[in-house]
Amino acid sequence: MADLEEIFTPLSDYQSNDLKIDKRKAKSTWLRLYAIRVDKSVYIITGGSIKLTQKMQNRGHTMHELKKLESCKNFLIQKGIEDIDDIIEFIEA
Repeated sequence: MADLEEIFTPLSDYQSNDLKIDKRKAKSTWLRLYAIRVDKSVYIITGGSIKLTQKMQNRGHTMHELKKLESCKNFLIQKGIEDIDDIIEFIEA
């Protein structure tokens, strides 16, 4: 079984691997999953898309998923959630 750290890669080539709250993607041949990494091997999956064309940038369905991804990241930052302990504390509050 693969580790989530191997499956999810940074959404952007310019993104650092050591950020706690960062945008990630998982790719198969035709499926894309989008997630926020909040800790090592802890991800919040925000959505996904099916790859229908060679290039997915600027496609409506992809743009919608990227907006959801950004909204989730902004929510976590706004609530001060930086790791799994913060998530548990937020849920239990």
